[in-house]
Amino acid sequence: MKRFAGWATGSPTTAAENAMVTNLFQMVMALHGWPVYVVVFALAFLEAAAFLGLVLPGETALLVAGVLASRGNIDLTVLLVLPIVAAIGGDSGGFLVGRHFGPRLRLAPLGTRLKARHWDRAEQVVAAHGFWAVVAGRWRGVLRCLVPRVAGVIAVPPRRFFAAHARAGPMGVGAGHGHGSRRRHARRLYAG
Repeated sequence: MKRFAGWATGSPTTAAENAMVTNLFQMVMALHGWPVYVVVFALAFLEAAAFLGLVLPGETALLVAGVLASRGNIDLTVLLVLPIVAAIGGDSGGFLVGRHFGPRLRLAPLGTRLKARHWDRAEQVVAAHGFWAVVAGRWRGVLRCLVPRVAGVIAVPPRRFFAAHARAGPMGVGAGHGHGSRRRHARRLYAG
């Protein structure tokens, strides 16, 4: 990873690094159809179900997919539905994991990567605000991964959790790919 140290420190990148990033960008922009849907679904699902959101936020995939939809590479209708189903499924999985494993999650390999204060804060927020914590947790990075599990750990009634998440999932997903797909509309507006 030494090659990428310049990006993190702000020092100039080399021509080879620029070429590599350009090639990667061109490869991603050339993607079409089902491979994009599989990646978007997997990232949206695993964001909360497997703590992947701590490393790679699902919004990254949604923004790229939104741009691909604006270019006609994928169907926007599928893109509107697929990540919502994946996000609700992933958070539901996180909730069920929290209910099953309880406080032991803090001691799991990925659970120990989070600071105790993050776990404590998530528990306080969910205990104090319940339904609205689930809705608001969809908009905050580390909370997006923690809230479903914490809701399961502190035994939020499943019916309340699923009702809250059924409202929150579509809002978060819609905001993510909406930014990417609006690129085409902005281009039309300014072009003439």
